[in-house]
Amino acid sequence: MLKKEFRDTLKILFYCLLFFLIIPIARLLDWQMIHSQWEISGIWQPIFIAVIIIFAAYSGVSIFQSEKKERALEYLFSLPVSKWKIIAVKIFPRFLLLLLLIIAGGVFSVFQNSVIDGISVMVLFLMAVFVSLAVDSLINALLGVLVLNVILYYTSLVMSYLTMKYGLFGSDTPLFLVSQLLPAVLLLIPLAAAFAITVKNFDLKPLKWQVKPYLVIALPTVLILLSFIIVFFRGYLIWIRKI
Repeated sequence: MLKKEFRDTLKILFYCLLFFLIIPIARLLDWQMIHSQWEISGIWQPIFIAVIIIFAAYSGVSIFQSEKKERALEYLFSLPVSKWKIIAVKIFPRFLLLLLLIIAGGVFSVFQNSVIDGISVMVLFLMAVFVSLAVDSLINALLGVLVLNVILYYTSLVMSYLTMKYGLFGSDTPLFLVSQLLPAVLLLIPLAAAFAITVKNFDLKPLKWQVKPYLVIALPTVLILLSFIIVFFRGYLIWIRKI
């Protein structure tokens, strides 16, 4: 089973690495049409970051996709193997390759801050994994993770504003690391709880009957964070214009 997951993960990575084909295509167009001194380094960094982000999201939400497509998810969880062992076997190859990509990003200096950006990508991956059981459609799952990531991003911006305005955590300067990690924890905990309850209660019923915890736990949390952004975002815009 582990070999299969590694094969599937490498296949996902291969699809993501196809984005690097943009580099020779862009170079060719530049030579044919613009004739300027085009530098590969100018497009290498954003494409590498895009590959890492896409791999994190896609590998996470597709963790059960083959079983859903073949209608074998109920069979998978009925095997005489611990459910959490199945989860671990599925997550390990994806997390390992993601970690290698993050390390490569640090080596090639594609991140502005390797630690913060690396943590952000791992949070994105965890969000995608937790959403993987809740949404059947791969496209809808990716859109859901994108929305969650946008909410998390703007929640972090608002938290940065509040840490400075109100001196939270005993500081008169924005604590950007805390401002990013705290919203991530607030979002990941309910997603993880919904994921864990769904896995624990999983039986031979169709998947759609198993995802009530997402509606009861995860969705209200997302709505609370969205409300938080709506309430404080105007103040953040006024603050950022003064800096």
